[in-house]
Amino acid sequence: LAAAYGAAGLYADADDILARFAEDKKDTDLHPMVNYLRGYYSERTGRIEGAVDFYARAAKGPLKYANPHRLVEQAGLEAALRRNPSDSHAHLLLGNLLYSKRRREEALAHWRKASEIDSKLEYAWRNLGYAERFYKKDLRASYAAYKAALDLAPQDARVLLEQDQVAEQLGISSSARLAVLHGHLETASGRDGLSAR
Repeated sequence: LAAAYGAAGLYADADDILARFAEDKKDTDLHPMVNYLRGYYSERTGRIEGAVDFYARAAKGPLKYANPHRLVEQAGLEAALRRNPSDSHAHLLLGNLLYSKRRREEALAHWRKASEIDSKLEYAWRNLGYAERFYKKDLRASYAAYKAALDLAPQDARVLLEQDQVAEQLGISSSARLAVLHGHLETASGRDGLSAR
């Protein structure tokens, strides 16, 4: 609804919808795109200081399952990065959006930038592993990125599974791969695909 208002140029109304949604929620619990869009709509109405504040608050939001896909979200993330090029979360989210739009090279650049700015950003490393594998066809770079992601999030079964798939493609021995899986036994036992491997 907020996006529809924004598309009609009714930025104050769009912000009002988002403000109601955000009411009584902490920034750390609020989908980051709510504050990124509030910042974008603030900029569109000339409230630059308010926009900068919203962008900073957006960078505190949770990243799990945060996958923007609307053009207005792209505009909001690009606006946030113009104000703060060091916002690793905006780089990550913009990379997610661009990759889904088949703008793979740009997405990869944003994920690389996100991981440079914040080397502990596990989602950026996981996405780099995925893109290096399927887009760039660079299995060594993919494996290295997955390893960085797994070091940061050893409980992430998806990362462990995808890293093992790349390891198999690289020809890493079964015993070495099994040792990695045994090193993450609780994570491996919780996902059928990993148990099968």
